[in-house]
Formats: sequence, C-alpha cells, structure tokens
Amino acid sequence: WNDRIRMLYSKSWGSDFGWRLATELAGSDWLAPAEVYGKPARNLDELMELRDQFEALGYRNIVCKADFGTAANGIRCLLAGEQINPALLVWLNDVWEKQGTVIVEAWLDRVYDFSIQFEKTSKELKTVAFTRLENNARGQFRGIVTNAFCKGIEPELIRFIMKRVNGRPRVYDWYEETFGPRLSTALENVEFEGPLGVDAFVYRDLEGSLRLKTVVEINPRFTMGRIGHELGERNAANSVGFFQVLTRSQIRKGHAWSIAEFAEQLVADHPAKQTEESKSRIISGSLPLNDPLTAKQFLAVYHVRETIAELPIRFNRLLLETV
Repeated sequence: WNDRIRMLYSKSWGSDFGWRLATELAGSDWLAPAEVYGKPARNLDELMELRDQFEALGYRNIVCKADFGTAANGIRCLLAGEQINPALLVWLNDVWEKQGTVIVEAWLDRVYDFSIQFEKTSKELKTVAFTRLENNARGQFRGIVTNAFCKGIEPELIRFIMKRVNGRPRVYDWYEETFGPRLSTALENVEFEGPLGVDAFVYRDLEGSLRLKTVVEINPRFTMGRIGHELGERNAANSVGFFQVLTRSQIRKGHAWSIAEFAEQLVADHPAKQTEESKSRIISGSLPLNDPLTAKQFLAVYHVRETIAELPIRFNRLLLETV
C-alpha cells in the first residue's frame, strides 16, 4: 500500500498542483491566477474564512468539494448571500468526519471543458489525447464529443485555444512542454505508473477575458475522456461522435418505459452505417455500449454523425447540453 499514490485520488492533490504551477508561472495573460485554485477547510470556521477571502477577491460564489468525492454527490455550491442550510451542514459534517477536508474554491464562469489523457510509464509521460468534455452549468459530466475538439464553438474561443505557439496550438504546446514535465516529476515522486486524465476548462474572468484553469482535477485512472478518445478512434475520418451515459430516470423522462425499449428504438432510428474498408469505421449510427436487456440503472451510448449539428445535443451559449 502506497499512501502517496492514495493522495493522487484526492481533490486537494490536484488543487495544490494547480496552485503551485500558477504561482510559478504568475503573470501570464491567458492562464488562471493562483487565487482561483481550491484551498482546504477542515471545519466550518475555516470554510467561512475562505469564503470571505474569495469574496474579497471578487469571487462571490464558491464551490465546496469533498476531498475524495465522486461525480455530483461530491460537490456543493454556495452562492453569494446564501446561508448554509441544514442539509448542506449535514453534508459538510459528514465529509469532515469521514475525509477530514473539504476543498473550497471560486466558482468561475466556465465556457469550455476539456481533458488531457496521459499514460505514465517508468520512462516517460506520454500525451495520449485532448478530449472535449460536455458538462452542465454546475460542472457535472454530460458526455464526450469526439473528433470535434473545436467544432461548433465561437470564433473567439477557437482563437484562444488554437493560437499558434511554436508552430502548433498553444494549449497543446503548453500541456506537453510546460505542464507535462512537471506532472511527470510529481508522479515519479509518488511512484505512480498508469493512465490518468487531467480535467481543465476555459472561463471568463472578472473582467470578461478568457483564461485557462489548467487543473480542475487529476484522475489517476482510465477516465470517461479516455473512453471517449478510444471510441473516437472508430469514427470515419470526417464523422463526429458523442459518448454519454444515461440513467434510467433520464430515459423515462424521454417517455420510454424501459432501458431496453429506449435502446431498441434508438438503434431503429439511427442504424449503424460503416465504411467499406478492411477495418471498417463508423460513419453514423447510435450504438448502446452495454447490454440494454440486462442494464438496470445506466445505459452507455455512442452516437456518430457526419456533422456536429446532427448529434443529439443542442447549443447553449458555448456549451452543449443533452436534449
């Protein structure tokens, strides 16, 4: 058992890594400043003190994250002027009792989410892919768009992400040349090897300018982004995809009686169309990824279309929301 590797799974490790990197690179006009990164609170007094500190900096809304939280259950928002209600206090006390720490950070106006997939070996940290995440306004996962990293987003955002540095988009260059070596050293210090994903996002700062928050979370495992990337490798050259995981309640809201009924109708409406190569690729279609007949709570689906406008998602500001 390696306690140092255990800490890689905590929100505090990722927040601290992002803060130290932002401090080292202070003064950049396109990277988030160190002040937006999360800080640990071990009790209610410390949380309230951090809330006051963020408000003094202009960040009136904060988010509280369980240090070892997962998905939506590990996050709670606290908006400007909002009191800590009994339900939130119960959640906070439960996290403090079981985990010891709640991470408190500024709630930012996020406009574009993505992740970087890495593979750490004893010799190197390999960049596997950059994947486009689709989250809702609260930052909760909605899906992965494949083969369309910048398709369908506003020109200003494309220019921000794809600005040329050293002959290639600066986001790619920065993560591979600046971020990667520092992360590799940190992983070697804890003797970690294997797959990992780093979540990040572009947001609008208090003056309305775009900035990159370079680290939201560091997840030392095969992530949804990695799965989305591997699925995207099966797309036809010009096709785009959308990988999502639907819950039974979401499916029922779509007026299907069961997961099996939903999947049957989905496949009938969008049958798979493939290329005629020796190793065929998907041109279009909607494909259940787990068995709909035995699925009880979730159905993973991969949609492939010839244009992003045909995917079963719709535009909302700069984000895409599942219909």
